[in-house]
Amino acid sequence: MYKLVSEKRLEKAKREVEDNLYFILEQYLDENELPTPKVYLDYQKEEDITKRAELYKKCDIHAKKYRANRIIKTKEFHEKNKDKYPELKDLIESELKEEERVIKNLEETIKTFDYLK
Repeated sequence: MYKLVSEKRLEKAKREVEDNLYFILEQYLDENELPTPKVYLDYQKEEDITKRAELYKKCDIHAKKYRANRIIKTKEFHEKNKDKYPELKDLIESELKEEERVIKNLEETIKTFDYLK
């Protein structure tokens, strides 16, 4: 019985550490974020469908740059904090995989998507 309780406490403590590390990482990424480009505002205001499609593609291109920047900043964060937070490795690896997946999807969208439809 005691072993089961201590395992549950250990698991809960591990989740809390992971949540805190994720929060610290997101806070660092927010502080080093690229500014929102004017193209997003232009896209929202534009009424001409053709111009709006061009702006939408530019938004996707910016999103790709934004995600690439997040990868760089995530790696920087890990280098700065790997001794301070050794548990960070798994979180960083999963975040990098997710960012790379998003970039791959954006690249495919930019190449193949018909923005006028």
